[in-house]
Amino acid sequence: MEEGILDIIEALSQERKVTRNYKVGDIVLVKDDSTDRNLWPMAKIVSVRMDSKQECVRSVFLQFASPDLSEDKRVKERPVIKLILLLEAE
Repeated sequence: MEEGILDIIEALSQERKVTRNYKVGDIVLVKDDSTDRNLWPMAKIVSVRMDSKQECVRSVFLQFASPDLSEDKRVKERPVIKLILLLEAE
């Protein structure tokens, strides 16, 4: 039984996909669990925060294009787990 579980864990770890890191200029949809999907805001990535090894982007700073937000509230930090890539930067 234990060998079967270890085989499954090994297979899953080998199947991990390498995903593209977010980059400055990417357009993303920001997940918000408190609202419906059709109301999730779009934003542009203006800065990225890498992990300590400089391999993965862990969080990003986003610029929201909402006219009802003041200038200082238009840029916010969000974790990448809450983002959906819509358009890649060139």
